[in-house]
Amino acid sequence: MTRQITAEERARLWLNYGTEYRARTFQRMQQHFGSLRVVQAAFQDGDAAFSALPESVRARLSEASQADVIERML
Repeated sequence: MTRQITAEERARLWLNYGTEYRARTFQRMQQHFGSLRVVQAAFQDGDAAFSALPESVRARLSEASQADVIERML
């Protein structure tokens, strides 16, 4: 029986993948938005806070937003 991951766990995987496992970037995003799910929603809504991130990180976050990426990680 496979355990379903929570939305917060999914957002954690998404952000870790997108930031290429850079702890400092991950923590700053989490602190700025307060919740990993909120970080993910803000990215999808085009929040201006993401414009300060390198293009490579924004590209990986976009890639990780595709439905099958997280499933492949699992």
